[in-house]
Amino acid sequence: MVGIRQASLYYHFAGKDEILGELLRRSVRPTTDKVEKILSQVPPLDYETALYLLVLVDVRTLADVPHNVGMLYQLPDVARCEVYDEFRNEHAELAAHYADLASEVASKTVRATISRTQLGALLIQQVEGVINMRTEDPDRRIPCREAWAIAATCLRICDVPQERIDAAAPIAIDLLPQFMDERVAEPV
Repeated sequence: MVGIRQASLYYHFAGKDEILGELLRRSVRPTTDKVEKILSQVPPLDYETALYLLVLVDVRTLADVPHNVGMLYQLPDVARCEVYDEFRNEHAELAAHYADLASEVASKTVRATISRTQLGALLIQQVEGVINMRTEDPDRRIPCREAWAIAATCLRICDVPQERIDAAAPIAIDLLPQFMDERVAEPV
């Protein structure tokens, strides 16, 4: 499946849990590695565009990670085993970045209704819907229009006015290839 012998694999990893932990980190790390680059663009980017771009990068990461390993983090063993702490920490870091950006764009009503942490968790759950889409159809590609819809929905959850979403979308879409490696930069 990965093109190396089992003995070679276990030379690099102590066991199956470590292999799974590394696979799970690969579903989060590409996005967390790009967050600082996205945030360094603010300004001149506004926070709506930065959040839209973060969602697009995250959707692409989840859509392109081999074998849809993102779904595995919901397994009970992953929640209990300390081998997965690094993955859980990276996932929490990503949720915090969502919360940071969302708190900058959310309306007063949204901020009064839901905590910052809950808002970040809600947005990351929206993005992770890609995992379920891939689970239902493992060969399914996520078309651009669906990635854009997920990004727009995240901004709507924050109660961002439609005209601000419409202004953010083309800028974020144009910037996306700069944030993706060559292999992933093709249309979703």
